[in-house]
Amino acid sequence: MHRWNSFPLAAAAAFLTLSLASEADAQILASQPELCGHREAGAIAPPGITTVPDESSGTQVTMQLAKSVVTIHLPGVGRVEQVCPNIAGKTLLFGRVTEISFEIYIVDSSDGRVLDKVLATTPAISPDQHWLAYRAFWPRFSDLEPSEEYLLYDLTGDAARNTAVGMEADLYSGRGFVLYPRVADGKPFSHAGLPPALTHVFRADALRWSEDSKSLVFADSVEDRLSVVMVSIGKTNRDLTQRTMAVTRAQVCGDSKDWDAMEERPFLTLSAVARSGRRIALDFRTLDHTCPDKSVLVSEDEFQDALMETPAPPSREGRVPVKLN
Repeated sequence: MHRWNSFPLAAAAAFLTLSLASEADAQILASQPELCGHREAGAIAPPGITTVPDESSGTQVTMQLAKSVVTIHLPGVGRVEQVCPNIAGKTLLFGRVTEISFEIYIVDSSDGRVLDKVLATTPAISPDQHWLAYRAFWPRFSDLEPSEEYLLYDLTGDAARNTAVGMEADLYSGRGFVLYPRVADGKPFSHAGLPPALTHVFRADALRWSEDSKSLVFADSVEDRLSVVMVSIGKTNRDLTQRTMAVTRAQVCGDSKDWDAMEERPFLTLSAVARSGRRIALDFRTLDHTCPDKSVLVSEDEFQDALMETPAPPSREGRVPVKLN
């Protein structure tokens, strides 16, 4: 049996380093190696990159290249949490925005050029470092309630390959293509102000990749109906197969109570995934411990094709009409 990962298992051959320059300019531990796909926590990042606060209330990153030194300004980024290499000759700078969100700068490792930026919530890189899966960021101060939009970025491609036709080239439109919900052409959409029947809620602690990087699993709900989502990925981030499987509270908490009738119903989240062949063990927990943690064993054959959703094009104002086919 193997575990599904929220990060890659294999490191890139060359590993760049993070040294956080403070008053003491001391090298620090790379605190979140899972962002780069490393299991080993606490490994000191190799030298070559330093960061200091800059005048824009952000961070200034200095990269020591083979024949030069370059400086990159990250406005609005309080600190660089992690620096990650990539097999496609790129370096990823994870700038902390909130406790679960990052502004990810994708930089050419050879000359320090910023190739693209991604504003991502709970990002997860595939084990082969080909894909970046993440939840679309939404500002807390917005008047509209967002629905989850899960996106997939091809780290082997450039910004153009990861921008759908007709999309604005900015952080809030969504980079990459839609991983889930299932939408035509995989084009990012306006995901705020939707009716409850179309509002998705993230119900897992991470987006979990399979070890072969060909699929990932997480949990999502609509109107408190919990589903486990499995997305299989082909050759491109538009070649996707989305399947779901409903999970009830009775399956996890037992049938001794009418859990759905309770005023404060247990809020189940998916905390771990393990697979053996076509059998999958799903570990669920509740934050308030209203029912015991439990592992539910299911078959991959129980998943069914996800319904197609047909959203309107991106809009910055008002509510967005969406319908289900």
